[in-house]
Amino acid sequence: TDQDSVSVGVATGIAEKTVTVNGVVYERGGAAVSDGFGQSIGGDDLRLGMWLEVSGTVDDTAGTATAQTIRVRPAARGVVSAADGNGFTVTLLQSTVRYDNAATVVEGAEAASEIAAGDVVEVHGPLGVDSGTVEVSRIERLSAEARKPVELRGRVGNLDAEARTLTVGRQSVRYDGAALTLRQALANGQIVRVSSLASPQSGLPWRVERMASDQPLPENLGFVYVEGVTTDWVAGPTFRLEGVSVDATNANGKAAVTNDGQRVAVIGSLAAGTLNAKSVARSLPGHPVVFVLS
Repeated sequence: TDQDSVSVGVATGIAEKTVTVNGVVYERGGAAVSDGFGQSIGGDDLRLGMWLEVSGTVDDTAGTATAQTIRVRPAARGVVSAADGNGFTVTLLQSTVRYDNAATVVEGAEAASEIAAGDVVEVHGPLGVDSGTVEVSRIERLSAEARKPVELRGRVGNLDAEARTLTVGRQSVRYDGAALTLRQALANGQIVRVSSLASPQSGLPWRVERMASDQPLPENLGFVYVEGVTTDWVAGPTFRLEGVSVDATNANGKAAVTNDGQRVAVIGSLAAGTLNAKSVARSLPGHPVVFVLS
């Protein structure tokens, strides 16, 4: 039977009529594709390794799925400020980008180790446990023709609603004058997305032009599959994953989740904004966990 569903994770398969996220193959012929701010983009812009949120329906009896909307959600886009000699980390917008040469999709360069300070890149992947870190599934060095507004996704900190300043990850931001698309009042710990045509200036808060709630999932949903890195872990376990509260106390495999910073995949259902997990599994970058549903 068909169930409304959302799948959040890495695009591991792109074909003319399908997209695969978390091992679920979605028909995408009629899907509306948008960026992280809800602006329409072409379906031809989808690429392997992108961090996607796919909404649609899943038929767990027939084993089929149909996408209705696909949101492309990069973690950051901007100028590289530093890259180590081994090609394992890149720093941009005060964020530390960690990648695995075996699991990270690289475009615009022969290898990720070619990325250098001054390059403009777009990176995708889940937020790490430490504020301002990204576990990268895709890194693309952009050509001058392909460059877009500077963009950053991260957790809110140091919120000063009166001064209209905060941090996103580790990047200081000033949002007075920004167009806001928020589901609720700003609060520390929320995940938001900010952008501006201009890059940050050294020593000054980055004045952004747009700020949006990054993941506007519904309060209730029959089938959810989310991949990410655990934060706010409490014995039971309960934790947060990509900004979503997860209750795994009755889940299969719950013993595998023992602390913060673990890369996991969770399936379950959303009720009153909490993901009630049915199954939890540890995952490796580039290797989606495929659950057998019954």
